[in-house]
Amino acid sequence: ILRDISSVEEAKEQVQQHVAKLNALYESSDHLFWTVDRRIALTSFNRGYADMIERLYGKRPELNRDPERPRKLFAPQHYHDFWRTKYETAFSGTPVRFETDLADKNGDRVCNEIFLSPVFNGDGSVDEVFGVGHEITEQRSAQEAVRAQGARLKAIFENAANMMIWTMDGDLRITQCNDHFVRTAMDAFDGPVGVGDLFGDVLSAQVAGGRSKSVLTRFAKALRGEAQQFEVEFTNAFSGTLWMEMFLNPIVQEERVAEISCLAYDISDKKDAQRKLLENLYEKEVLLKEVHHRVKNNLQIISSILSLQSDHVNDDPRVLEMLKDSEGRIRSMSFIHESLYQNKYFSSVDLAEYIRGLSQNLLMSYGHGNVRLEHDLEPVDLGLDQAIPCGLALNELITNALKHAFPEGRKGTVKLVLRRKDDTVHLRVEDDGVGMPVGFDLVRDANLGLELVSTLMEQLDGAFTVEHGNGARYLLTFGLIQ
Repeated sequence: ILRDISSVEEAKEQVQQHVAKLNALYESSDHLFWTVDRRIALTSFNRGYADMIERLYGKRPELNRDPERPRKLFAPQHYHDFWRTKYETAFSGTPVRFETDLADKNGDRVCNEIFLSPVFNGDGSVDEVFGVGHEITEQRSAQEAVRAQGARLKAIFENAANMMIWTMDGDLRITQCNDHFVRTAMDAFDGPVGVGDLFGDVLSAQVAGGRSKSVLTRFAKALRGEAQQFEVEFTNAFSGTLWMEMFLNPIVQEERVAEISCLAYDISDKKDAQRKLLENLYEKEVLLKEVHHRVKNNLQIISSILSLQSDHVNDDPRVLEMLKDSEGRIRSMSFIHESLYQNKYFSSVDLAEYIRGLSQNLLMSYGHGNVRLEHDLEPVDLGLDQAIPCGLALNELITNALKHAFPEGRKGTVKLVLRRKDDTVHLRVEDDGVGMPVGFDLVRDANLGLELVSTLMEQLDGAFTVEHGNGARYLLTFGLIQ
């Protein structure tokens, strides 16, 4: 009797291949696979399970399919007691999932996720439990780090005593806010403001001076990805004026701005202090301006007294010249104080503007219609301590040129050049007049005016030189005090 068993053999071969694949998967997987019977004795396990047990306890587990042989314990008793409770639940027909958190034999942390599944017989009874596990140490550590970071951020977010913190979506609807935001909003915005409210409507109603449009523009820029920092004033009928400094930062998700985070704190006290400081500064500026104005007036009075005194010297030309020179020196100092109180900064004098004004005044004072002034001046600011000796020295040099360089109505030019090179001031006064006498020596032949210039330059720790040639040329150099 012959029977065709080709299909049976083919089915056997498929089953064998399937079993081989399952065995290969069972052994090669990184997961832990094992089974236990009701004795909680291991009836099968893969290499991953054995490696994990050895890693944790330094022993390899053993198979035990002999119901007469007691199972061998490979771990401390408390470990097996813990697992017994889990297996009892699984043998009752209920799947179990749990996680373990242990230390291996080297003291390193090992976390596993475990699934215990009952293996049901045909009659619904359970004689075996199938276990599956996999290591989740890295995931557990990462989750704990995220939770810890989240807890810290939440603590910061909620406990910021003086900082309003909130987030908004693209419609400027509040998506999250801290307690300080809620408390401050109650005082600042005429009522409660919180999650779900449109903050744009609040701004439109409460921003002072009709400037809500410019503030909303800031929020729009933040939603386009541009961080913003600005100050804004709120007003309401109850708390009056409230100044806030705001910081807006885009929250980018998947390369687009999903929300914006907002920080703000009350700077009303700071603004009030600034206002008082400005008022105090203004009072001092007014007082200082008045001081310079009075000094200038007093110097002009002295100059007028000298002018009156010149009418009582019996036409002595030498005395008249001395009085006129003294009058010019006092006038040059008066002009410095006038420049100070007319300037909005009282700590320095614009030397270029001072030279223009002084030279024009001296030219009119000496009535030289045939002499022309030429200016080549760079901006230089001088403090009062340097401006007064420099102004007096300039007065002497310009006066000297107007008195002696152009006798008998001769035409000519007085040129004034001002340069700053690094921290050194270079000031040149030159004319195209008759020049210095032959053999002139500054030390031996200088008149009172030039001697005074030398003394003033010593006061400035500078240098004074005289150059001969076509006319006279005087050069002053001194270091600029910052």
